[in-house]
Amino acid sequence: IHSFKNALIVLKLDDPKEAKQIIQFGKKLKAYHDGSKIDIIAFTEEKEKPDAFYFYKANFFTQKDLNWYFKPNGVVFDSLQKKYDFVVDFSSKAPSLPMTFLVTSVESNLKIGVRRQETQDYLNLMIELAPNKDVSYLCEQILHYLELINQNNYAA
Repeated sequence: IHSFKNALIVLKLDDPKEAKQIIQFGKKLKAYHDGSKIDIIAFTEEKEKPDAFYFYKANFFTQKDLNWYFKPNGVVFDSLQKKYDFVVDFSSKAPSLPMTFLVTSVESNLKIGVRRQETQDYLNLMIELAPNKDVSYLCEQILHYLELINQNNYAA
């Protein structure tokens, strides 16, 4: 975690409170390594970006930014061309096809997210999220496991 160069955070805009916590998570990640770059891509099923999210520094895509087989284009498509040290998928509720497409298309050695039947084929690190736990717990767990991975890399 202390030596990563770039990471991607992917989230679905369902809840402004959750989105704010995820953006804070991105800031915490960036604080671990000053020269790192955190890209954030957010998806909404609305036709336009909801007003509540305009102040976030993130690349947004909406239903109208998808082609006929739900592949994102524009700024989001440009992110698919990069290689990331790790990707964090914050689609903790029911998965959506555009989010799944995005996470599976990005080149990365480590893809992190919530453990669900649908994610087992493409996530390397899956966090069990009990129904009574929220996104702040998920953020804590992700940081915890990234720290453990970091410690093991330095110990090797």
